[in-house]
Amino acid sequence: MDARDFNKLLISLIGFNLTVLSVMVYGADGTDVNIGSFVGYPFPYYVPYPAAAAIAFLLFATGISMMLLSGVVVNRGLENKVVLISAIIAGASAFTTLLTYLHGKIIVSGGREDSYIIQLESAKELLKGLNPYLVNYSSVLLSRTAVNKLTLIYKAGPPYNASHAVGFVSSLDYPAFSFIYYIPAVLLRIPGNVWDSAVLGAALAILYLRLKQAGRDIFPLVVASGALYMIMDPATFDPITGWLAPAILMVAFADNPVIAGVMIGLAASYRQYAAALAFVYFPLSLRRLGRSRTMKGALSMLATAAIINLPFLVSSPRVFISGVLLPARLDLDLEGFGISSVYFISHLTLPRLWLEVTAFATLMVGSVLTYSFYDELEATAFVFPALAFFIYHAPFTPTGSGSPSLDF
Repeated sequence: MDARDFNKLLISLIGFNLTVLSVMVYGADGTDVNIGSFVGYPFPYYVPYPAAAAIAFLLFATGISMMLLSGVVVNRGLENKVVLISAIIAGASAFTTLLTYLHGKIIVSGGREDSYIIQLESAKELLKGLNPYLVNYSSVLLSRTAVNKLTLIYKAGPPYNASHAVGFVSSLDYPAFSFIYYIPAVLLRIPGNVWDSAVLGAALAILYLRLKQAGRDIFPLVVASGALYMIMDPATFDPITGWLAPAILMVAFADNPVIAGVMIGLAASYRQYAAALAFVYFPLSLRRLGRSRTMKGALSMLATAAIINLPFLVSSPRVFISGVLLPARLDLDLEGFGISSVYFISHLTLPRLWLEVTAFATLMVGSVLTYSFYDELEATAFVFPALAFFIYHAPFTPTGSGSPSLDF
């Protein structure tokens, strides 16, 4: 790795860490507000402080810009200035965040996520010979998770009030790999988060073994910095490993489109939004590996998704389609950090249709830019799915924001 490549990697890594920091500031510097009573219990709703939301936006914009422009910055010899500016922004943000913290309070609420409960129970139902999409999980959710971990469905808001809730998500609303993935954990009688940790650890080990020496040298730094935020998630009963591990393996086998396609198929069959990976991987594959091999990768992705989901689609098409489309149809709260979080600063509600169209357009434009500017964006093109998630009306934390290339 020459000096120019090292500087590009450094700029990208700093940007990645600022992006992760933005999520942490948004998600930790706020307070729980009681928005009423639901099923007989007080329902606390997390609200970030306006200053924290503003700081998070600044950090996110700086981090994403640094990753996207790392090549331009290095080519123009601006590395030192960019690093200095980013350090000033991070330092000022940390200081302001501390002041905000000292003037408020932070309530940390643990417990199992409702999606974690539903997915594990779905795996058990399948092993009993039942169709998980036909099961109502209300009772098990109420008995096994905290009330504020339920995903409420609102008829109005924001602002949200428990009196506006018309129910909570109590059916399976993910594709089929979301529960098939947990079948080994059920059969082995081990906790789902232990299974998640083992799978994620194995994926990271495979990635490490597939890296060239330069990548191995930088790997511990990436894992020990911003990426640690994602690696620790499975231990908190947040079931993201089922798509994160295939995404990691997609990167590990990026030079083999068939394997990479299978991994994207698995990821998208675990969480619908993981299909965004295809919008970046295949343009990169076209430039790097050619049309014939890329087509084989696309076919392997489609075949994998079909094999996993078709049995449930065929057996109960209406229920399956309704379940998979549920997150896009319902009025859910602003759980994650995204552009709609501007509400917590200005109380401005952005049009849902506009956000959805813009998110999809971001993926399309990102695909074109990735293909057209391959040399500049090869290492950081996975920023585009993060931007799409950021724009989407029910935002996700940008854990898919992409990390700098580790040199395969």
